[in-house]
Amino acid sequence: MAGGSIPLGGMSNQAGDGSSAAGSGGEQSGGSAGRSNENGGAAPGGMGTGAQSGAGASGASEGGAAGSDEFPPDYDGHCGQGWAAGDSAPLPGLNGTVTPLVDSSGNWTFAFGRYRLVVAGAQGARVIEFSLDGNNLIDATGGSTFWPSPQQAYTWPPPAEIDTAAYTAETDAGSLSLSSKTATTLGLSVHKRFSVNEKSGIVSIQYQLTNQSAQSASWAPWEVTRVRAGGYTFAPRGPGNRTITEDSFQNPLPLSLLPPPPATEAIAWLDYPGVGATLTKDNYIAEFDGAEGWLAHANRFGKKLLPVLLVKSFVDAADENLPTNQAEIQLWTSGTASPKLIEVEEQGALTLLAPGASLTWTVHWSACELASSSLLSAGNLELVALARAHAVKP
Repeated sequence: MAGGSIPLGGMSNQAGDGSSAAGSGGEQSGGSAGRSNENGGAAPGGMGTGAQSGAGASGASEGGAAGSDEFPPDYDGHCGQGWAAGDSAPLPGLNGTVTPLVDSSGNWTFAFGRYRLVVAGAQGARVIEFSLDGNNLIDATGGSTFWPSPQQAYTWPPPAEIDTAAYTAETDAGSLSLSSKTATTLGLSVHKRFSVNEKSGIVSIQYQLTNQSAQSASWAPWEVTRVRAGGYTFAPRGPGNRTITEDSFQNPLPLSLLPPPPATEAIAWLDYPGVGATLTKDNYIAEFDGAEGWLAHANRFGKKLLPVLLVKSFVDAADENLPTNQAEIQLWTSGTASPKLIEVEEQGALTLLAPGASLTWTVHWSACELASSSLLSAGNLELVALARAHAVKP
């Protein structure tokens, strides 16, 4: 079905086993309809800043915006190998080399080596599977989604057109583009472009948020990835110290800062095995300024309890450029939900969008098998080093 525009019908959540032990910004560049403002890392397939003719017309030049395919071909999904072997390793390939296939439920699958990526086009264009050897790293029911920020600008839940409704699909040999209808309550539409590089194993997701209203408005991009509760979620802590006022129904989610102050360059950790038993209420949240442009989650996944590190990479957004009462890194969980999940979330910079203007923001995913489950512990410096090695540099 490559090259066609496909309105997706049907719905399915069955992807993998779903179990586990979950930039700079500023004003948009010009007010003409469809102009894009890059708010994230190197775009897959050569996308970047420049004039766009609407949410579905992002550039699609082949060859990748960054990196190279000339790295050792024996990379097989093990942490610290191939392009992630160290400073002397070649840059990873980012251009799309895998053709997605669709099933009767509107689920699009990229199959590459030990990996599978499944996008539910009929259900908000959510990622419902990112698996390694059949062990799904994503909670298949909630999936990984995209919202506009700040959340305070709309009534919960997010508009169905963006979060849960069917998207229209267009494909080519190396990418999948999915476009939402306009969310009339916000005057926004969303376009997502997925591509996978088979040699590097990197998934690149470009999000485009377009102001379809008649008034200028400021919005930021926000990726929300749900995983089953457990394991360790961590990111470098940035210098920002803004005050965030939580809603009355929210509870503070305890994090560990390791190494502790006065040490610098500390990592903030959600040590779920250490604190999970104490989380007996609903709606626990932690929000903080990130650094280095990455956020990681490590756990034993699937029925095989495979130890895996998942790293999400993006352009680091300065704390002062985030929406009011929001932070670059947000972690959420609930002690009363069934199943228990962790939302692993990052946001980009707030951008003023003129009518018809867009912002684009790219997130890269990398997952690898850890050599040993003994690496799964809060404060483990080897685990941090592996996360840094697998973070895609903008």
